[in-house]
Amino acid sequence: MKFKHPRQYTIKLLEMVDEGAIDPRKALELCLCYMGDREVADMMRTEQYLEDCYYCGGDCSSFEDHACDGYLGDLDNQYRAA
Repeated sequence: MKFKHPRQYTIKLLEMVDEGAIDPRKALELCLCYMGDREVADMMRTEQYLEDCYYCGGDCSSFEDHACDGYLGDLDNQYRAA
């Protein structure tokens, strides 16, 4: 049985980008479209590209009926005051 690296497809995609077989932006778009919005937000927070939401601490619901003000667009200007 041949041992497979646990991230073999991640490595393959990165190699394809390095070799010019796939455009880096296209690879990014593919990954982001495949991931759910919560996964993208989690990745951005983990890498410190996104601040936690003032309203819910970063666990904003994506359903408009239950979404916090931060997700809906800072309706009461909480971010502008900061």
